[in-house]
Amino acid sequence: LEEQRGLHALVRARRHDGQWRWIEMTATPRYSADGRFIGLAGSSPDVTEQREIELAREQLLESERSARNEAESMARLKDEFLATLSHELRTPLTTILGWSELLLQRVEEGHPNYKGLSVIASSARAQKRLISDMLDLSSMLLGKVQLEVESLDLVEQVREALNTQELAAEGKDQVLEVHAPST
Repeated sequence: LEEQRGLHALVRARRHDGQWRWIEMTATPRYSADGRFIGLAGSSPDVTEQREIELAREQLLESERSARNEAESMARLKDEFLATLSHELRTPLTTILGWSELLLQRVEEGHPNYKGLSVIASSARAQKRLISDMLDLSSMLLGKVQLEVESLDLVEQVREALNTQELAAEGKDQVLEVHAPST
């Protein structure tokens, strides 16, 4: 009052029936022409509903913030997992592929082991492509897409697929054949 400023406060008060309510008090001091304080002019509306809505909104915002932080944390964990998985899958596969290709270079095409080594190398390459495709799919879902265009010998792909199944077919007395033009 000495500074002749108004008053604004948000208070929680208990009504005569025992119920708690939020009251927004606003008061402005009034003075006479000669500067004497003569009273306060103001209002004290019940703002319980608005305050409860505001508190609920704040809780929703905090909940959303927490959910977003958790989702971002999960995305980071997933990325770390995929990087580790990629490394763990590719490392032994690179060894298998390297050794099978090295051995293939040292074995004549008619040698009994040639076909088996060829199937191992082909399967390792297919597995490597599958792993890359899975990781590429994950990148696409994150919006990080890198397309590579390359030619594909479809007949050779079919032959390689059949070669990987030939041993299983022989065990069941089945014969797999490819009838296609030579490449």
